[in-house]
Amino acid sequence: MTRSLQRIYLFWVIPAMLLALGAKAAAYLGLTRPALPPWIYGTVFVLSAATAIAGPILIRAGFAQAHRTQTTVASNAFYRFQKRLLYIALITPYWAAAALMFQFPRFHATGIMLFALYAVYYYYPSDRRINFDKKLFRVSHGSETKS
Repeated sequence: MTRSLQRIYLFWVIPAMLLALGAKAAAYLGLTRPALPPWIYGTVFVLSAATAIAGPILIRAGFAQAHRTQTTVASNAFYRFQKRLLYIALITPYWAAAALMFQFPRFHATGIMLFALYAVYYYYPSDRRINFDKKLFRVSHGSETKS
């Protein structure tokens, strides 16, 4: 399960990092950016906070609430939960790449980058984190899903 989640993680993180690097290279070369309305900066800032912090918290709370009366949680349900966490959290690096691409003001760009770093670091599906969540949610050790 962990290896499959790590493949999903890399599948989403690597393109975002390449976009961010391309945006920095374009800025270094002095390529111009399209003008954006000022309200976009705050909106993307709030969206990055939602995808890095609020969304995953709500998903965890919903999963815990849905399985609160069960003595064990099926491995397949836990795997789907972990994939949902990854999908929502790993939108944030794309917001960061957009902030770099469109040269957001320093305050907004820095906040968005911090949210992206948090999402990329905290939601990495390491064996330690997955095993902790399995123990926390009492995941049954039945058949594990590989895909």
